[in-house]
Amino acid sequence: LGSALCGPAMMIGLKRHVNARNLTIGFSIFYVVMNLAALTAAPAVDAFHARWSQEVELGPFAGVVYRISSCRTVMFLSAVITLVSFLISFLFLRDAVEKFEDRKSLQSPGTLYGEVLREQRFWRFVLLVMLLVGVRFVHRNMEGIFPQYMQRELGPESTFGAVLAINPSCVIVTLPLITILFLDFPAVKMIWSGAVVASVSPLVLAAGHSYTTSVAFVTVLSLGEAVWCPRLFEYTMSMAPTGREGTFMALAATPTLLASGIYGSISHAMLEALCPEHGERRSELMWLAVSSVAILSATVMGLLIDVIEPPGARVPIPRKMQMLRGHGWGAHERMEIDPSQPWHKRVFVEAKSWLTTRRV
Repeated sequence: LGSALCGPAMMIGLKRHVNARNLTIGFSIFYVVMNLAALTAAPAVDAFHARWSQEVELGPFAGVVYRISSCRTVMFLSAVITLVSFLISFLFLRDAVEKFEDRKSLQSPGTLYGEVLREQRFWRFVLLVMLLVGVRFVHRNMEGIFPQYMQRELGPESTFGAVLAINPSCVIVTLPLITILFLDFPAVKMIWSGAVVASVSPLVLAAGHSYTTSVAFVTVLSLGEAVWCPRLFEYTMSMAPTGREGTFMALAATPTLLASGIYGSISHAMLEALCPEHGERRSELMWLAVSSVAILSATVMGLLIDVIEPPGARVPIPRKMQMLRGHGWGAHERMEIDPSQPWHKRVFVEAKSWLTTRRV
């Protein structure tokens, strides 16, 4: 329930606080922060468990000393930190001021759903989301059965946590560079390109079972994720009508949520059939099946890319992106970045400007 309330609000807030021209960079930064949290959370919890491996004593309160496990203590501290974040957000953050043509927020849910369902772009977006289900299947298996796979193929002492940590690390390192290099690339084509890269990543595990192939699998998958996930966030918000973003996101997420209920049972069945804890293992067939599903999704997406985003519906990309570079307070001069320049010059100019830039 908390995720259902918080997730769409963060996405909508980002859209309203960021200028439309900078939406790509805004969602890239947002995704980097998400991966920073994923990268730091697990080591922090492990360090906490190592420091307080035994029960923690609290009190005395009213003459009673309470003993709780380290796991429950972590959950308690997480709740406290979340409460602090809530108070900061409630007391100090302001909503973006945005004017709507009509008072859509006062319409009934049925009316809002009906208006969104009648829009052609909504159904084109649903098609894109449905085609990404196969690619998401790879990510779910990395989080779900990949640790058990490593323990069974490489031994119970395998350090799968360190291998999985490559995922957020790779995204944090590569995403800013990818954003700069492909800033003017259409969002749907970027999503498809990232889906293709992610879909072939399990083929590495089908080629052999070792730490080398495990690291290669997570690295390739992370590169694909860095390409398509942030641009999907951006594309979602750009497609959603102003004032109806929540309704649009709720309806568009339905295929993914329905498929998520099937992910677990299919993954578990494949794991027990092809990579059992005891007996003969054929893990390469398991990862070949996972990759086949993702490759099929990416192939169909490529064939239907003009249906998902018809050429006439694409927003023209400006030949030059205007930027404002600040020199102290109030003094600014125009700076132009030409996408036709060599990539290394674009990276240099963008990196140099980003430190002192306020974007239009």
